[in-house]
Amino acid sequence: MMGDAPLINGDTVSKKLIIGTEENVKVIPIIGGLMNILESSAIYLCLIVIPVLVAFIYILCTITKETKKEPTKKNKKKTK
Repeated sequence: MMGDAPLINGDTVSKKLIIGTEENVKVIPIIGGLMNILESSAIYLCLIVIPVLVAFIYILCTITKETKKEPTKKNKKKTK
């Protein structure tokens, strides 16, 4: 097809879908590798899921400890 822009793997993309020109393109190879690592499921699990789970369990433990505490003298007077 005329007017198509070749990609690295040999496929083509219509120029209508491309915004800008070849002069505007900046290539930062380290960022692509970093994004691949950060988007992997193991890293997502370690950086997002596990810390959220730990924080949730910590909050649950704190709430259960607070509810199991005996009321102080000040609180006992208010409840009578």
